[in-house]
Amino acid sequence: MRYLLAATLLGLGACSTAPKLPPQPEAQAALVSGSNAFAENLYGELSHEPGNLFFSPVSISTAFGLLYPGAEGNTAAEIASVMGYTLEESADFAGAMGELHAELETDDETAKLRIANSAWVRTGEKLSADYLTAIQEKMAAEIRSIDFSRAEAARKTINDWVLDYTNDRIGNLIPAEFIDPDLTNLVLVNAVWFKADWAQPFNAARTRKGEFLGRDGRKVPALYMNSLPRLRHHDSSRFHAVELDYSGDEFALAILLPKAPEDLPELEADLATGRIGRALDALASAEPVLVDLKIPKVTASASYQLAAPLQALGMRQVFTRGAELGGLFSSEHPYAVSNVVHKTFLEINEKGTEAAAATAIGVTISSARRLPHDPITFHATHPFLVILRHKPTGAILFIGRIEDPGIPPELAPSDDSP
Repeated sequence: MRYLLAATLLGLGACSTAPKLPPQPEAQAALVSGSNAFAENLYGELSHEPGNLFFSPVSISTAFGLLYPGAEGNTAAEIASVMGYTLEESADFAGAMGELHAELETDDETAKLRIANSAWVRTGEKLSADYLTAIQEKMAAEIRSIDFSRAEAARKTINDWVLDYTNDRIGNLIPAEFIDPDLTNLVLVNAVWFKADWAQPFNAARTRKGEFLGRDGRKVPALYMNSLPRLRHHDSSRFHAVELDYSGDEFALAILLPKAPEDLPELEADLATGRIGRALDALASAEPVLVDLKIPKVTASASYQLAAPLQALGMRQVFTRGAELGGLFSSEHPYAVSNVVHKTFLEINEKGTEAAAATAIGVTISSARRLPHDPITFHATHPFLVILRHKPTGAILFIGRIEDPGIPPELAPSDDSP
C-alpha cells in the first residue's frame, strides 16, 4: 500500500476525527466548488516558475478555513473571495467544513483518507468562545497550549506533529525564522493522509528504462511502467487524458498529457478557463477503453512561499497591520498573518501513489469513443499534469505538473561510481 498525505499549518494547530454533523450537501458542494476553483487560480500563479509543481488545494483551503471564523470585515471578505468560501455565518461554515471532512474520510482495507486539524495557542492566551466553538466543535480541531517564547522547542513540537501526520515525508516545515518568540500567538495546522493501491496495479516486471523529454528539451533517465488496462479516456485538440482508479473506487488520478511538449503552457492556461474541470467531468462519465499505457515512476518534492501568490489573487489585508482578525482571541491585540509556507512530496510507482503536503501560516500580533480491440496509445514521455481527486464529491486533493520525474533509485549512480 502507498501513502498520500497532506498537512496544512496556519499559525496554531493539532488533530482529531471530525464529528458526524447533520448533512449539508449544498454547503459541501459549495466548499468543493470553491476549493477546486482556488486550485486552478493558485496553479496559475505558481506555474510561471519552471520545474515540477505539486500542491494540495484541500489542505490549504482547510488551513485558511481554521482561520476564517476569526476573521472579520474586509479581511474575511478577501479570504472568502480567494478561497471560494460562500457561507458567511461562521457556525454554518465550520459545520459544513467539518461535514465535508467526514465525507472525504475513508478507512477500509483498500484505501484510507484521514483529515486532522489542530490549533497551537501561546501559553496564557485565550481563544474567543465563538472561535473556539467553530474550530473545536465543528471542525474537530485539537487545541494545544505551547510556549512560543521557546521558539526552537515550539518549532520542533509542531514539525514533529506534521512529520507524524505526513508519514515522515514533510520534515522541517516551519523554518527557524517562522516563530517570533515575542509576537507569534497562533499556529493552525491541517493534515490530510491518504493511503491506497491502484485498482489495477502495474506489473513491475514490465517496467523499462527510458528517457523523459523535459519542456526545455533536456532528456533525463526514467523508469516507465507499462500496462494495457481499460481506462476512462478523454481526447481534445491540445491534450488527451486518462484516469486511473485507486482500490476502493473513491479516489482517482487523472493524467493530462499535452499532445506535444510545447503545448504545456497552453494546457496550463486552460486551467483558468474551466476547461480542465470540463475534462475531469468528461473523464468521470467516459466509458473505459483499452489503453496502451506508459507512465514514468515519479519521485518529486517542492517548497513554496505562498504569501505573494495569495496576495496576487486578492488576499491582501490579512498580511498587513490592518488585518481584521479580532474574532480569534479574547484580547484586543491587533493580529496579522506573517507568512505562509507550503511543502509537498509525490511518489508514483507500480503499486500506487504516495503524496504529502504541509502548509504553515503564522499569525502574529499586529471524447471520441474507440473500439475495445483498438488500444489508445498514452505514453507520458514528456511533461504532464496530474490531478488526484475524491470521486464522490469531486474534490481535488492534489494537483500538479511533472516536468522531471526524478532519477529513480534503480538508475541513480552508486557512491563508488567514477
